[in-house]
Amino acid sequence: MGRHGLHLVHSKAWEKHHELPIHGVRSQRQMHRLQSRLAELQQPADRLQQLAYEMKISPQAFSGDQVLTLAPYFPGTELVLALHLFDNHLFGLRCDQAIHLLNMITVPEQRLDALQVIDENLLDPVNRFQLRNLFPSYLLRQVDQILAEVRGQSHIYGSVTSSRVIFLIDTSGSMSTEFQTDCGEYFNRLEFIVHDLHKILHHRIQQQMKFNIIHFGTHVHPWKHTLTPATHHHLKQAEHYLDHLEPAGTTNTHDALKQALSDEEADTIYLLSDGEPTMDTRTILLDLQNWLQQRQNPCVIHTIAFLMGHTSNDPRPREFMAEIARMAGGVFRCLDPFTPIHQEFGGSYSQNPNFNDDEFVQFFQGRLRNIPPQLLQNVGLYAQQQYPSSTMITTNTPYQIQPSNPVQQDSVPNFKSQLKSRPRLQDEIDIPSFHHEHGHDRFTIRLNIREIVPRHDGQWSVSHTFDEFNQLHHQLEKRCAIPSFPSHHHSLLHRSQHNQEQRRQDLEIYIKQLYVYVSPYEYPEFDLFLLMELHVNQLIKQAEIEWKIHEQQTAMPSSTDEAPPPPYELAIR
Repeated sequence: MGRHGLHLVHSKAWEKHHELPIHGVRSQRQMHRLQSRLAELQQPADRLQQLAYEMKISPQAFSGDQVLTLAPYFPGTELVLALHLFDNHLFGLRCDQAIHLLNMITVPEQRLDALQVIDENLLDPVNRFQLRNLFPSYLLRQVDQILAEVRGQSHIYGSVTSSRVIFLIDTSGSMSTEFQTDCGEYFNRLEFIVHDLHKILHHRIQQQMKFNIIHFGTHVHPWKHTLTPATHHHLKQAEHYLDHLEPAGTTNTHDALKQALSDEEADTIYLLSDGEPTMDTRTILLDLQNWLQQRQNPCVIHTIAFLMGHTSNDPRPREFMAEIARMAGGVFRCLDPFTPIHQEFGGSYSQNPNFNDDEFVQFFQGRLRNIPPQLLQNVGLYAQQQYPSSTMITTNTPYQIQPSNPVQQDSVPNFKSQLKSRPRLQDEIDIPSFHHEHGHDRFTIRLNIREIVPRHDGQWSVSHTFDEFNQLHHQLEKRCAIPSFPSHHHSLLHRSQHNQEQRRQDLEIYIKQLYVYVSPYEYPEFDLFLLMELHVNQLIKQAEIEWKIHEQQTAMPSSTDEAPPPPYELAIR
């Protein structure tokens, strides 16, 4: 038996006696807010989008009881689609809850579809064959095949549904912390999580899947350099590798995330840590946002804060791990005796969310990627094939909302949407000068966004005092992770040209970092500070006029030849 040979313990006995307190479900306030909003919406697509929006702004999962509470708002086919959306956001279902849920779907074939969605979320698989009674005889063969493969949801990782996954494991010295289970036995953190990962390799990894394991302490150590096919040989190698891990060193979460995200083939990462990195958490979150934007293929990060053995109720590790999951569209789970059951995590909530926002559309499409097209069409959604990335071939087909008025080929391109989805660069903003006005030094911020629309640059300037910069910083730091603000070491009593020039340089470094990491389109106070929306709208209106004139001048008489496509990418409004 290896160092972590706990995987040889009988699985049922382990689950019965060694379950740990796990938290991360929605609060009562969040549930009441969602129920009220769903009750107001009339269209199926709107209700599904609202559910997806709730998942996007908060990484917390839904308990079985919470899913049953929401189910009546999604009748028939809608409920099957809603269950697809829940996916990893489902905290688990007991078989009695699954029976209640499936009984809400009257069409047997749709009920079978729903079973295939929730099968890996069952918490008590020993009772799974009770579900056979819900199906007619002609479907029992398929039902039995599904139930025979059910192994139950992982207590730590949840349901693992991705076919290209990286397990990112913290093996720093703090993972040697010991704790006591419900049956009175002591284990350290690393022993316990390795056991659960063994179960995943044994029971949930399919042959068509590819996976990798990366562990990190002071340094980052990948098991393999790339994702590896889940052959029997590789699974045995992985188990042997896990059995010889030892907790040691500091917690280099920053470099671990960077290396995991550098693998463009991976679409899901499970980060398991105690949430106490050596590096400043704000720096990690800022860099994480940049790495996610630089990827050619999207990647979800699910986080598990393993805090068993803590002797104090420090909320910072939980908040850090929850924010990583929120930023990367994942789910946050926490194993900690101190975590309040209904603690809320996530970003700011909008009463009227914009479902046409590029970030939301990308998030929503990702949740619908593997859903059968006929289910989507039944509720006003349709499939739209996109060309795969040149660096990775995929057969997944993302989906979009069916527009009420299809875009015509001669429609004006959505320049604003294209601009918002484009990465912001440091060289687009600077502080070239400052001047003294009414007892204060005002620093001129210049924005020069080249090709803000094709063939049109956008340039404008605004000026602010140092105190106004400081006020913006205090507003933003309450809502998101931002760079450190320049110090106040330049005294007004000793004002000199040199000191003021140094302050200009410090503010220029700060505003460049802020511009790259914090979107003015998401934070109104930053938009107002830069007057971004005002000037961009003016430039786009002028560009649209010139685009129409250009199209009219270049329009050719009717011909048998196929008309050339518009020069710019069209976007659905």
